[in-house]
Amino acid sequence: SINAENVALRGARLKQTDHVFGMVVYAGMESKLQMNANKSTAKFSQVERRLNLYIMWLFAVNIALCFGLTGGSYSVFPEVEKSWYLFDGFDQSRADQILNVATYFILLNSIIPLSLVVSMELSVLAQALFMMWDNDMRSEEKGGMLVMSSGLNSELGLIEYVLCDKTGTLTQNKMVF
Repeated sequence: SINAENVALRGARLKQTDHVFGMVVYAGMESKLQMNANKSTAKFSQVERRLNLYIMWLFAVNIALCFGLTGGSYSVFPEVEKSWYLFDGFDQSRADQILNVATYFILLNSIIPLSLVVSMELSVLAQALFMMWDNDMRSEEKGGMLVMSSGLNSELGLIEYVLCDKTGTLTQNKMVF
């Protein structure tokens, strides 16, 4: 009979044995190892979420300005047509309107602060490196710290309380979980 004592799950390691006779019981996507092998979700700090929201709003403002300025340029079309000294390639075709929107988008793209995003990412990377190099964050047992998600550095200042019920290890100031 098959029970928990004689089943080796996928990923299990057998030690101190010369050979094993086995049989596959189940090998599908619903196995324990496969269910726990999903990809981790991307983590964003509150600063990054707010910055992404602002950038989306600025992108929407940029698009609205492009269409508004294109509409405004075509509302003054009769005045432009009377002026002999202006170029005469100005017409109201659909292709020219699309080109006009694209031109305004290129002219107004400095509304979206891409250099701010780049400088924030570089500062977060520098923070992560300084945290890993800090000797005060080292322990004798495990060595230095390792930053797993550098985007969450700004969240560290939001921690107010650490709750722990491990009384035996707290007497030595070791919070081992």
